[in-house]
Formats: sequence, structure tokens, C-alpha cells
Amino acid sequence: MKTTEDLSNDEIKKRVAILKRFKVLLNRQREKFREYLDVLQAQEISIENENIDAILEHTELEKNIISEIYTIQKVIDPMEEMYKYTNPNDNGQAIELKTDLKKLQTMVLEQNEKNRKKLKTHMVGLRKQIDALKTPYKGKTSVFAESNETASMIDIQV
Repeated sequence: MKTTEDLSNDEIKKRVAILKRFKVLLNRQREKFREYLDVLQAQEISIENENIDAILEHTELEKNIISEIYTIQKVIDPMEEMYKYTNPNDNGQAIELKTDLKKLQTMVLEQNEKNRKKLKTHMVGLRKQIDALKTPYKGKTSVFAESNETASMIDIQV
């Protein structure tokens, strides 16, 4: 690898452009994870309040944000390889951004697991409530149920 004195102006400009683009992508990814964490925290409140409509809304937002995160990640991976190739000895801001991003990812996973457990607990409670419901018609036959007695003759008088 060339030292900084051996680099041409074009090579330096390319490296700077790669670094800037990489930082922008990492920042965008970090913002998406923060947005995702906010949605998960709001979803937790909705779960506690048993607000089904809000839970569904948060789930839709969650799907969209996850899709955006994966799209950005598809661009980050090749940019990271280019960055590592052009700046093998650099341990600066890009590394700090990646570390911050990893922390956010961990927080998102923890919050997601917390929400999942709360939803599971809530579902178990609902199932118990449903099982506890007693139907007044249990064991009784319906007037619409099929009977074995079927008419075979009809008497029509005019």
C-alpha cells in the first residue's frame, strides 16, 4: 500500500469520497435503528395498554423500517470493503460509527425480545379468558341441527 506522500491527488479525492459516502450510509443506518427503537418502545406501551390498533400500526412501521435497514445494509457492505481496501490502517470515525451502530442494534434486539415476551404473556392471558367463557348453549342441540327424522310423504289437500 502506498504511503500518504506517494498518493496522487485523484487517489486522495477517491479515498475522501469513499470515506464520506461510508459515513453518510452509517449515519443513515444509525438513524433508521434509532427510529426502529422508538417504534419498538411505543409498541411496548401499546402492548401494555392493550391497544390492538396501535400495535398493528407499529408492526407495519416496523416492517417498513426493517426493509429500509436491509436496503441500506446492501449498500454499506460493498462500501465498507472499498473503505477497508483504500484505508487499511484507519481506525477513525468510521469505526466509531460502526461501534455505535452495533450498540443500537443490540438495544433494538433487546427491546424486540422484551415486546415479544409481553405479547406472548398477553396472548396466554387472552386464551385463558376465552377458555373461561361459558357458552349458554354448550351441550344443547341447535334447532338447525340435522335430525334423523326426515319426512318421506307430503299430504297436500286443496
